[in-house]
Amino acid sequence: MIGQSYPWVQAQTYINDLLVALYGGQLPGDLAHADLGNEGLILTGGDRLLIAGSIRRRMELVSDVDLVLQPSSESIFLSRLSDLATDGTVDVSSEGWGERERSFSLDGVPFDLSIVRPPATWGVVSFLRTGSASWNERLIEALAKRGTVRFSAGGLHRRSLGKFSSKWDQLDTATERKVFQSLGLHYVMPKRRDGPHMTRLMNQARDRQRERYEGDSPLARPPPRIRRVDGGPNPSFADVNRSIAEHESEDRLDAARLRGPQSENE
Repeated sequence: MIGQSYPWVQAQTYINDLLVALYGGQLPGDLAHADLGNEGLILTGGDRLLIAGSIRRRMELVSDVDLVLQPSSESIFLSRLSDLATDGTVDVSSEGWGERERSFSLDGVPFDLSIVRPPATWGVVSFLRTGSASWNERLIEALAKRGTVRFSAGGLHRRSLGKFSSKWDQLDTATERKVFQSLGLHYVMPKRRDGPHMTRLMNQARDRQRERYEGDSPLARPPPRIRRVDGGPNPSFADVNRSIAEHESEDRLDAARLRGPQSENE
């Protein structure tokens, strides 16, 4: 069935076949619950599964199956998956058999499996693997222009400025909703995640920024400005240093807001 399309509801049968092969039994629950929510479905042994991609976005026809899985024991799960490849149950793509991403087919149905492993977080991997491609592209392009927040290694990081350097601090994105909150965006149901909707969200974030004159969204935050007090074409060194210091202070406050309250053990 590689290269063919089929109704998204039909994918549940293919996913069930894969998980029966992996875990040796029927699923503990309804597969429909594994894609609509943010937490996924808890499988045998505590592994967590989310059906992502075009199936989660409820596209009428889909051509592959995107899964996000967070194993309770990575070594046990990878051993099971490797056994399926060894005995020929799944047909493995050599270029798609990495540490975080595994591509293979089962009975001709292509699967793309994303494995959540630290420092990657469940929230970010679920967010990105749900898509759509245009949704992700417009968001990442907007973040690159702002230069204050970025996705990296399956996590979301915010840039903090020091006196002579800067660093990237990983944000708390344990859930998909926290990813939206860290980006300063309202939560959007998967079926509405496309490029035009992301553009509208970015415009709304900028409008809120103008209304409040306070950049709590990395999409809305304007670049730092150098204020000129001498009326000349170039600012003085004192103005530059004062402006940088003010910007650093604002970034630390923003980072604190995005991280939220910290536990005593952290």
